[in-house]
Amino acid sequence: MIDVEYESQRSDYNTKILKESHIFIPEQYYRLMVQTGSIHQFVQLIDEVNKEEAEEQKKKETIIRKHQKTLKSKHVSTQTTSTNSEPIMISDDYFDYTEELQSGFSYSIQSFYDFKG
Repeated sequence: MIDVEYESQRSDYNTKILKESHIFIPEQYYRLMVQTGSIHQFVQLIDEVNKEEAEEQKKKETIIRKHQKTLKSKHVSTQTTSTNSEPIMISDDYFDYTEELQSGFSYSIQSFYDFKG
């Protein structure tokens, strides 16, 4: 004996899921799917996909929240500090240059053509 109320609820649920998923099945095919029981399997598949997508979305949101917290917790300063740097002029004989550079200083290299001094 078929429980009419259960079948009615299941039919309503199937229709709801198909509408929410923007899936349209022509009436003649829908009736055939109901008769063979494949509509229930199809709706179960849609439910599984929707659950997986919801889980993926939650994971993405969690990652984004963690990333935002990390960005907020990092103190980014745009203040410049002295580095004891001194520009060096490169001559044509740059590779023959043998003078030792002093430790504790940062040196930047500037070619003759870049110099605007």
